[in-house]
Amino acid sequence: MKIKSTMYTPYIKACGGFSLIEMIVAITVMGILSASAAVFLRGPITSYFNTERRATLADAGGLAMSKLGQDISGATVTSVTVLPPPGGGGFRFRIAMPVPVTYICNATTRTLRRVTIAQNNLLAEGVWSCQVRRQALPPLGAVPLGELIAVELNLRSQDAAGNDMGDRLSLIRTFRVGPLQ
Repeated sequence: MKIKSTMYTPYIKACGGFSLIEMIVAITVMGILSASAAVFLRGPITSYFNTERRATLADAGGLAMSKLGQDISGATVTSVTVLPPPGGGGFRFRIAMPVPVTYICNATTRTLRRVTIAQNNLLAEGVWSCQVRRQALPPLGAVPLGELIAVELNLRSQDAAGNDMGDRLSLIRTFRVGPLQ
C-alpha cells in the first residue's frame, strides 16, 4: 500500500498554455520580424507605383500623339492652320476635315484637348510645355498639304494636388500634312 503525501508542492502544472513572459517574448519577436519584412518590401512596392505612374504618363502622351497623327495625316484633310497660342503659352491649330478639329494645348491648365463641334476631349494631362514647329515660315497661318510640321509635348507626372512627382516625358513627332501621295 502506498502512502500519500499531504505536503504542499510548490509547483504543479495543472493546465497547459503560455505564461505572460512567453507571450511577451513571442509578440516582441513577431514585431521585429514584421518590421524587418516591411523594410525589405518597401523598395519593391515603391518601384511598382513609380513604374505604374511612368506607364500612365507614356500611355497618355502616346495616345495624344497617335490621335494627332491620325487627324493630321488623314485622307480627308484639306488644310491645317496654326493659330495663335492660348493665353499662357502652348499651341492651337485647326485641321479642316469634314468635321473641323481643333487641338488646344494650354500650358496654363497643363492639358491637351481635341475639340470638335460636338466633343471636347481631354487627351493628356500634365502637359508642362508644348509647341508646334513648321518647316517653313511664317509660324502661324495655313500649312500647305505635303509640308512637315513637328509637334512637341513635354509631360510631367503629378499627384492629385498638382505637385510634380518627378517623372518627365518628352515626345516630338513629325507629321506630313494631308494624305500620303
